[in-house]
Amino acid sequence: MMKLRQSADDGESLLEILIALAIMGICFSAILAAVGTAVRTSGINEQQADGSKYARQAAEIVKSAPWQCTPYTVPQPAGWTITAEPDTFWKGPTETTCAAGNVQRVVVTVTPPDSRASAPRTLDVFKRQS
Repeated sequence: MMKLRQSADDGESLLEILIALAIMGICFSAILAAVGTAVRTSGINEQQADGSKYARQAAEIVKSAPWQCTPYTVPQPAGWTITAEPDTFWKGPTETTCAAGNVQRVVVTVTPPDSRASAPRTLDVFKRQS
């Protein structure tokens, strides 16, 4: 009976293993970059949603506050800057001063803590003097 001799070519070569590792490394890097982008985008979306919420809250405060010619006082969440400033006054179709006007536009501006991630949000509120 003859014995079968194993050839020296059995198994993988070093070159095949290195190529497989390089392909796996490239794929892992791409997946890691995609996860990092998803996390960053999620944070930006959350900040934008918070900014919209704070702008609506400030607009409600301005609408329910009495008429005034000076900036309205609105709560400031930690790290955020919110302003509500009367911008333009009208009496009928013409622009006028605050004291003579019966309609005013108040510009609510909400600036996030990290302005690199999300731009400030603005919201115009039109208020009629009672």
